[in-house]
Amino acid sequence: MRDLRKLGRQAARAGLTAASLIPAGPVGAAALGAALFSKRGTSPLTPADEPWAQKLSADFECIPIMDVQEAQARRPKHDSHNLHFIQAPGPAPGNHADQAFFRELERRHWQDASPSAGLRQTGHMGGHRPMMLGPNNQLIPMPGARPERPLHGNAARDWGEMAALRRINAYTFRGDQRSPDLLKPAGGFQPPSTRTDDKYVKLIADRFVAYMQQRHGRTINAADAVRYIKGQGQRGRDWVEYEIWRAILKSEEMHIGRMAGDEFLRGYISTTRDPFTTLTFATRGDAKGVVWLYAVHTQGGFLLPTKAQAPGLAHYGQDNEAEVAHPGTLPFDKIIAARSYTIVDFNDPTTFNQRPGVVFFKRGFYQENRAVGDILLASLSALG
Repeated sequence: MRDLRKLGRQAARAGLTAASLIPAGPVGAAALGAALFSKRGTSPLTPADEPWAQKLSADFECIPIMDVQEAQARRPKHDSHNLHFIQAPGPAPGNHADQAFFRELERRHWQDASPSAGLRQTGHMGGHRPMMLGPNNQLIPMPGARPERPLHGNAARDWGEMAALRRINAYTFRGDQRSPDLLKPAGGFQPPSTRTDDKYVKLIADRFVAYMQQRHGRTINAADAVRYIKGQGQRGRDWVEYEIWRAILKSEEMHIGRMAGDEFLRGYISTTRDPFTTLTFATRGDAKGVVWLYAVHTQGGFLLPTKAQAPGLAHYGQDNEAEVAHPGTLPFDKIIAARSYTIVDFNDPTTFNQRPGVVFFKRGFYQENRAVGDILLASLSALG
């Protein structure tokens, strides 16, 4: 093993952490606890950090976390009171890879969209169904954008106004209950419209049950809905209604205004310019134990002003969220940094005082981008 004191001296001269000089893999991870050093002073891995340092060493390196007060003083104040963001590399405006897709949405205003014909459905999970099974097992076309009883009371007619939104290349933040080692095999962050995991299928079923009760006064068993969604249930009138409901949602999948109001089955990844919003979302609901706070790189994310910031704009973000909506998948290699955050359970003393000692940065990023790296480090460190 390399001389750890020599590593520390080399790191100090270069202004780097010794972690950046240690190779990936278990051997390197085992050395981090003793060798981690920076100009800010020593910052050994906490016992809780050590297993993560080993698990994540192939993709991430450890950078000592900042003192909370220092971090709060150094982090940029990007929130819903302004439209500032941390700039990142990316295509010039109008040159994003999906620009043609959004131009087509603007041209059509999604009013004359029609499903393809002649294709038989093969499953119920997730995506677009050009045809659906009607009564007596005959194939019938799915509804277009103007169904008889739209989900929100009226069909979205303001697709063209999405062109007024600014698309940006930025480093933004996102909270998640999943750790980086779980996001890697998943390909990164996937939009809700593509999710087929059991937890989300149950949510889809519950939402459909509520829809049927509200819209038609019919009571549907949630377990039956789960079986149908998985392609294991019976067919019938209620499930034709399910296909209609999903078609309505599919037609509005990429509608920013609908997404800002409710992310359910939308085609965007929700990120924020404000790391404190990240913390709020990561710890909501039934979250417990350790959650993760991420800095990510979005190219072509939609900058969503609040209604007060852009009166008259049809598509706007919710107050206090400082949202940047990323269209489609946010790949794993766009995760720039991550840190753990332990939710305090007052009945469990092991959750007290569990601030991590490090922030995990994508290998090579911090050293190659020190200015923005320090901004991201301060932003994630300020969260306690």
